[in-house]
Formats: sequence, structure tokens, C-alpha cells
Amino acid sequence: MRLKNTLSFILCFALIFSGTTLTVLADEAITAKDADGNTITAKAANGNTISITAVNRAIGASDEMILFTRENSSKLTDSNPYAAAAVVDYHEGAYSVTDVTYREGAVQIPTNGFVLFGHGSSEQWIKDNMSPGDPVEIVGYTLPAPVVGGPQLITDQGTIPIDVVDQDQPANTIAVYTRHFGEMTRPFSEDTVQYIITNDVSVVKSTYGVHGQSGTYIPANGYVISASGNAASSLNLEVGQSVLAINVDIPILPSKYLKVNGIVVGIDKINGPRGAGEVVLYQPTYGATTNQNAWGMELTVVGNKVTKVVSIAYDPNTGAYLDNNSSIPADGYVLSIQSTSPFYNQLAGQVRIGAEVELVTDSLIYQAARASFDAFNPKVKEDNPGGWDNVGNVPYPGFRGSNQLIVYSRNYGAETGTNPWGNEAIVNADGYVTNNGGNNSKIPEGGYVLSGHGVKNTWLKNNALVGAKLSLDFVKKEVLVIFTPESYLDKASISINSAEKALQLSKNQFMDVPYADIEQKIVEAKGVYELVKQRLNESGTNGLMDLLNDLDQKVTEASYMNFESPKVQTRGLWMRPKEKNLEQVRDHVKKIKETGINAIYLETWWNGYTTWPTSLPDTELNPLYEGFDVLGAFIEEGKKQGIEIHAWVENFFVGGPVVVNHPDWLMKSRKGIDYEEGSHNAKWYWLNPALPQARDFVASVYDELVTKYDIASLHLDYARYPGSGDYTNDFGYDMYTRDLFSEKYGVDPLDLHPGDRYWDEWLQFRADMINTWVVRVVNEAHQIKPNLQITTAVWPNYEEAPKSHAQEAKYWLDHNLIDHLFHMSYAPGSELTVTDLRNSMALAGDNAFVSSGLDTFQGNPTSAVVDQITEATKNDGAGAALFEYEGLFNYKYDKVLKIGLYRNKAILPQYDTTKPLATVMEEMIRKINESYVPFQGMSRKDGGKLIQKLESAVKDLHVNPTMTDETASDVKQKIDSISKLLASSSINKEVKNRMKHDLDYGRKMIDIYFSKTAKTQLSKLTVSSGKKVMKVTPSFTPSTYDYKVKVGHSVTELNITATTRNQNSVISVGGKHIENDSVIPVPLQVGSNLVTLQVMSEDGRMKNYTVTIQRAGNDKGNYEE
Repeated sequence: MRLKNTLSFILCFALIFSGTTLTVLADEAITAKDADGNTITAKAANGNTISITAVNRAIGASDEMILFTRENSSKLTDSNPYAAAAVVDYHEGAYSVTDVTYREGAVQIPTNGFVLFGHGSSEQWIKDNMSPGDPVEIVGYTLPAPVVGGPQLITDQGTIPIDVVDQDQPANTIAVYTRHFGEMTRPFSEDTVQYIITNDVSVVKSTYGVHGQSGTYIPANGYVISASGNAASSLNLEVGQSVLAINVDIPILPSKYLKVNGIVVGIDKINGPRGAGEVVLYQPTYGATTNQNAWGMELTVVGNKVTKVVSIAYDPNTGAYLDNNSSIPADGYVLSIQSTSPFYNQLAGQVRIGAEVELVTDSLIYQAARASFDAFNPKVKEDNPGGWDNVGNVPYPGFRGSNQLIVYSRNYGAETGTNPWGNEAIVNADGYVTNNGGNNSKIPEGGYVLSGHGVKNTWLKNNALVGAKLSLDFVKKEVLVIFTPESYLDKASISINSAEKALQLSKNQFMDVPYADIEQKIVEAKGVYELVKQRLNESGTNGLMDLLNDLDQKVTEASYMNFESPKVQTRGLWMRPKEKNLEQVRDHVKKIKETGINAIYLETWWNGYTTWPTSLPDTELNPLYEGFDVLGAFIEEGKKQGIEIHAWVENFFVGGPVVVNHPDWLMKSRKGIDYEEGSHNAKWYWLNPALPQARDFVASVYDELVTKYDIASLHLDYARYPGSGDYTNDFGYDMYTRDLFSEKYGVDPLDLHPGDRYWDEWLQFRADMINTWVVRVVNEAHQIKPNLQITTAVWPNYEEAPKSHAQEAKYWLDHNLIDHLFHMSYAPGSELTVTDLRNSMALAGDNAFVSSGLDTFQGNPTSAVVDQITEATKNDGAGAALFEYEGLFNYKYDKVLKIGLYRNKAILPQYDTTKPLATVMEEMIRKINESYVPFQGMSRKDGGKLIQKLESAVKDLHVNPTMTDETASDVKQKIDSISKLLASSSINKEVKNRMKHDLDYGRKMIDIYFSKTAKTQLSKLTVSSGKKVMKVTPSFTPSTYDYKVKVGHSVTELNITATTRNQNSVISVGGKHIENDSVIPVPLQVGSNLVTLQVMSEDGRMKNYTVTIQRAGNDKGNYEE
């Protein structure tokens, strides 16, 4: 799915590769240097050289060349699928190339050699300069010394010979056991000590008293060292120490893999999205099919035999490539391999039906990872030059620079102060990781926070798992993380303790969460914890992974159940429809509903195509749907299942027939190009917002959409120009637009640059093109459906957006055109979300609801997504919308949302109906009865008074499902009365705050209602005869729409004068426009004379005021003369 290119200016041009975040760095190239500051280079046999970017870390940017040695934290290189590798080994006193691979992912690092691993231009350098047998030289860096001889161990104390490998161990010897020997060592005697080794680190010390009777588990990704008799004292190894086995064949297997045709295929994830170069296992719990595109291959397996194979292929009838999308058998699974994975080339065309396979998914995890950190508590530039912004001459937030890992203790401060573009792990005083996710973290007393950006961000996410043991070497500036099966117990202990504390805090704060259910889940978790502990003590591995997974599930549920789930809240989901029949739509709507989502923002007008059958020129139903009315199906199913369907439209951001038919309608850049350059060299086309033909075309699409379909709102996205960057190739330079500007200002905008006279006028000129377009769209939509909601998604940099993207959301809000605004805050942390929310709410005032647009497509930690939704609600937002459907389910956020934040069914906040406000007040009554009074947050007497007032307000709201001025006024008075009662009572402070939050939410609905109705209201209405002001019944108020006047027979004409409340609204009588305060002459006949004044707001909404003038006959009666 093509993501919103809005992200191009938010995400710092991040490209996400498998296991690697590729970040475009500053213009100045970054290269590795030795201790003396000299550049490290690689020199080929032909004399050509290339600078080394870094040593022993993942690729972090385009064109990097990484040098990997045996001192890397893994025996394998980075797994980047877009890189070349030159494997170099030591032989007879020289280094020479032994193998060159292209885009095959990770390769093994030779013990006595190294690997050059290059991306982009560095990949090309390897292709041009490296061949097997060629000598290679590394200049400016001391490689680890080659080790010659037989099998041996290298430790901090020196070199120790290995006596036996994978054989029974004699007394007083050193033995090594690998997976060639089996899963367990033999039982051993009291004088023997064994060590589990992974990634060249001792992670477990196994003694006779613990494992002697059963033997020690041999990990799939490591081996076991066994030291018997006096060899044990000579080895003297401890957990956390480094050890390297030389000249030993040690098979390294992934923790999860499938073996077929003798090839071990590592599995990257289970039931998740298939990214570039990834291998994913799909089990029946995932769904009916894998839903994967054409660019890969899939093996369907039943009974340990391959039953079906699909790979990249096209349909000869249509020429289109066929999606993999294999059916997942109820008694089997599907292995899906993306085409850039090295396993694709190894297996495509080679696996036959009936081939035997072996699947391993339950290996116990033993993991050790080292990484260098860049600074500890940096406070000045000298502490961390890489964390300093030389252009702005200020530090980056938290002194954290690109691709850096920073360590903070409380000596630094209370928080790290970092920005959202990274990830942090919190380590307690005992050295255990207690949280992984977020930024600007609070630093624990006695503990640390590790904060990573770019490749170090990825390293933290993958290795600093909750429960892992972490240690720091401040001399070497190195961090070591160890995770073993016992770490699951540590994680569970930490999580159970956190859940218990959080539950108590919830009770102290009178949170609306299911206390009893959470307590029961904690009890269940403690029970499984004891079972796991017993099994580990018994050295039993059979079924242990199932127990560990069950334990992890229970502590996870206990944690996420402790989040409130309001019953009036925006729970939106952006979604590109790909369904081709009603059954698929029904299944997906059901799946969304079960997650607790209440509004789908369905991509309805995208890439220049419709999602409904149309006969309009220059567009058509997207061929993807094969004639199926997918929009109609979603609306039908949405109504059945109680989910609103909003039409997400993309204005001038197009493709398809209109681009082919009318290239003259396209925007032009300063350089004369008629497309925006997107990611991966994509061409993104935009119609010209200044051109009448383009405006009329898009307007005709929206007119048909609004006329034919009962959508919940017209949801405007891409209401802007393409991003301007540094303005060297910004957009709007077609001749029509240039002439328009020249006519007004006498200068060609093509000759203008930042800082020039009229430059600001040019930027505003572009913004006004979008502003007037939004006014038109809203006006025309309301002429068709006066009560249609208008919603929009915007970039929340409200100062910069009008200049860089011609998106002036302030104008739309100031003119009260928008009902619900979504600020797009696609970052991993909550700080930016809250800042954007507050800025958006300040801008919207009482003219619109504001919800937070949040990221579910990048795989951010679940805790981060949950925290963002929580903070959006806590800070008075209307809720959140998630971008987007596939990410929500692929990354399994739905699992925790449905048990926590979204467990209760919720309706959206509205200002024009009474049910949302009534629900808020009914919920307040329930919480008084179920929580506040029983838990002594307020007295029964105070509770009774509040309930009485709340019930009175609810009764008013139930009179009419449509909000009226009278109901809104009455309920607002009652809200004010309840607020005064709260302030004057002895109610618990926490309860007061919670009730105030609910009352403010209700008050916001009423305030928005009055703001919207004011657009079509009069502020003054007088009826006069000459200088005499006549009496009108009832007395004029803006919210009363029908009046009567009685006059005597002698009065033959009256004058009506009216003024709108909103200066942008207009009055018309009999179809004729009337200026504010103008005299409207009304000739009178005997009897009833009806005058209708129509007030129309700028956005096309209308309201009628009537004045009925009764003129008496010859007998004037009581009428005025």
C-alpha cells in the first residue's frame, strides 16, 4: 500500500528495510576513524579504495560500507537484503576474498577474517572491485589477530585448548558440545561446570546441583562448554564474559526455522506482515489466507509435507501478476518468503510437492548482544560531538545524534529529553530491563535509560527485551544484554509487580477498570509463574515454550486490562479497501468491529480512481475491484454492524485516466516537471488546484459521491500542494497559475525565491487556492446534504504547513468549515502526540472536535501505541484514528486494544445528536454508583445530589434524539450547576478531577453545537414602521426561528432589518441576497403575510427564520397602527 506521502516531511526520509532502519543522513559523509582520527579504508587488489563507514554495526544509511569482524556481537553480519558482501579470510599471512554475495542477506563472519558489507554505491564498489582470490587490505584499523592451530577457546585470560568436541568427556578436560551432539549434554559429575554460550558470551553457568542429573540444554544458536576436574578452575568463566571457540564447527540455527531440501530457512515472524527480505510463518489463527502480494513464494504444508507451492507468476489472460495469498490449511501452515530474501533464490523452482519438511518454532531462547554506546550523560558538545547540531549550534534533544546509543543515569536529570524519533529501554537498579519503547523516558533511581536512534534504535528493540539482564562497561563504552528462558520469569515478575502496582494506583485514582478481572488474571499469572519456575528447576524443556507463552500472555492481559475504555470516543481506522466481494467486506468489517473500532475512514477517491461504479469522464471504478461496488458494500455492512463509514478522499493527488487524458491539468514544479518524485522513484501526480477544469473535475466526483452514498462524512486528505522542500523544486509554476499571480502582483512567481519581495504573497496565493477549494467542496456538499459532516486529516505544524504545503488549516477552522479535525502525529512517542493535540485544540476552539491520528504501520512497540491513545484521551481529545488497517492487525495491536482501551463498545462524539452527551452523563451516574461511593471517593449524600442533577440532564436529552438550542441551553446550565456543586463539596480530589474531565467533554459537545448553529443564526431581527419598532412575539433570540407581528389596517408596509451572527453568512429573501442591516420592505395585504429569511453559512448550511405579519381588516381590533 502506498503510504500517505505526508510522511515524507515528518519521518526524516526514513526507509524501512528488514531489520534495519535506513536513515538518510546529513550531506557530509560519515566515515569510521581510528583512535588517531584517521579514516579507515579498504583497498582492493587493483588499488581502488573505499572509506569504511563503521565497524560492527548494521547499515544505517544509503551507500554505507560496514566492516564486520569476529568482534561483532553476532557471528553473522547485518541482514540487510539490499547489500553486497565480500567475505575475506586469512591464509598464509595474507587476507583474500573467499566469497562475494549480492543481496543475500546476512553472511557468516570468518573467525580469522572479516566481511565488507556495502549498500548502494558501496555495493557497486564490491561488485566492481572484489572477486574470489583477490587480496584485500584494511588501512587504519587493527583487525583481530588470526588464531592458528587446533580447536581452542579465547577468553579474557588467554587461549585454552579444547580437548574434545561432541564426544564423551574424559576427566580434567575442556569439551565443547554443539547441536551435532543433540539438544542436551550428558549428565555430569560434581567436579564439572558447564556454560551455555551464545554470540560468544557466557549466558548460563550450569553446575551439578542444578543440571548435573539431566545435562545442560544446548541452544540452537550456540553451544556448551564443559570443564571437568582441574580444567574447571583453569577456565574460570563467569556469566557475561566473552569466549570465542576457534576451529570448531558450530552450527548456528535460528530459534524458529523450517528445513526443506536440506536448507534451514530462518523464520522472522509468525502471523505478521511480510516485509522486504522476510520469511513469515502463517498459522490457521491468522485467517483464511496469507493476504500477501505477488512478490514472493509460499509453501503450504500439511502433515510435514509440502502440498502446494506458489511463486512470482502472472496471469496469462490479464498480464497481471498473481498474489501469493495462499489458503492456510486448518491442519497445517504456510511459509511465505519475500522475493528479496536469499531463501527465495535458493528455493524458487526447487521445492516439489510432497517434499518432507521439519518445522521448529519452540526452541528455547538464549540471546546475548553487545553494542557500543556513544556517550554517558552528555551535557556539553565535548561529551558527544555527534549529538550536536552544528547548523543550529545547539544540541539535538537529549544530545542523541543520528545512529547513536546514549546511556543516562539520574545524574543527567529526571528525564532523557529526547525527541520521538528513536527508542528507549529502561533498566532498574538491579540491572533488569523493565520497559522497551517510547522516548523522553523518566530515569529510574539507581538505574539507567538506554536511548537509541537509527540502527541503535533497531538494536535496542531487538535485544533489550523486558526481563533481560543488562550490564555496562564504562571503560570499553559497551553494553551487554543477556536473555535466557529464566528471563521470562524475570519479565513475568517485573510485569506482575507492575500490574499489581498499577491496579492499586487505579483504585487510588478511582479509575474505571475491571478490578476483579485484573486481580483474577494476576492470580492466574502467578500460578503459571510457579509452574515455569518448577519446570526450569527440573531442567525440563518439554512443553516449556507453551508454558512460557501462556505466562507471557497472562501478564500482558493483566497489564492492558488496566486501561479505561470510554463509551463515547473516536476510534477511527484509515483503510484502503482491497475487497472484491461482499463476503470479504463483511468479514473485515466484523473483524474491525470486534477490535472496538467505531469509524472506518475508507479510502474512497484514490489514485484518480473511484471505489464505486461511475460514468463520469476521466475517472472510473478502480480495476482492482473487478466491477464490485466496494464503497456501497462497506456502507451496507457498516450500517448492519454499527460502524460509521467515512469517505476518505484525496483531492488533487491523483493518477489513472485523468493523468493520461489531461496532462495539461497537472501541477508543474519549478524545474518544469509534472510529477512529485516519491519513494523508490515513484511518480506522484497532482492536479493543478488553480485550474478551473481540474477543480470542476474533482468537484464532480465529490458531487456524485455525496449524492449517491450515505457516507458519515467527507474526509478531506491531501488538501494541499506537494511538499516544497528547500523551494528549489516546489510546485505551482504552470503558465496558468503564473499568469494569475502576475496579473495580481505584476511579477512572475518563477522569478521569486525565499526572502524576495512578494515571496510571502506567493506562498499565501498558493494557500488561498486550497482555502477556496475547501470552501467550495464544503459548500457544494452541504447543498446536496446540509447536515453532512466534514472531517479532515492535516499536518499539525500549523506555522510551517501554509508555506511548505499550502495547507492553512487555521483558515478552515476559523471559518468553521470542519466538524472533526485529525492531526497526523506519526511518531513512536506520546510527547509529540500531546503537543500536536494541544496545538490543534487551541486552533479548533469550539468549532470542531479534535482527534489524534496515530501510527500503526511502522511496527512501533505496543506499549507506545497504547500510551499514545491513552494520552490523547487524557488530554481532552475526542479520541484517536489509527493509520492504518493492515498495520493494526499485522502488528497485533488489536489483541491488546480489545481487552483494554477498546473493550467497551463506544459511540463517536457528536454535537447534533443527544445520545453521545446522554451516554457521558449516564456513565457518570454509573461510576458514582459502582466506584466513587463504594470506594469512598464521595459520600452517599453527595452522590445522591449529583445523580439527581445528572438524571435531570439525561431526561432532557432523551426528549429528542436531535440536539436543539433549548436542550443544549438547559443541559449546559445543569453542567454548570454540577460543576459548582463539585467545587464546593468534600469529594475526593481524584474523583473531582475525573468528573470534571467528563463534564468538560460534555460541555465541549454543547459548545461546538452552538458554534455550528451560530453560522446560520441572526444576531438581530427588527420589524418597524417608519421610526416605530413593532412588537414581535416572542421576543427575538438567535435560537428562536418563528415570530409573529400584528398590525392595524392602516399599516400597509413594514420594514424588516436583520444581521447575521457570523460575518461570512448571508441572508436572502425570495432568492434575493440582502446585506446585513439593510432594510427589507414588506408590502402588506389584509390577513396573514409570511416573510421567510434564509440564512446560509459559508459552508452551505442553511436555516430559515419566518416572520408572520397579521394585518387587520377595517376593524383594527387590538392591532398596532
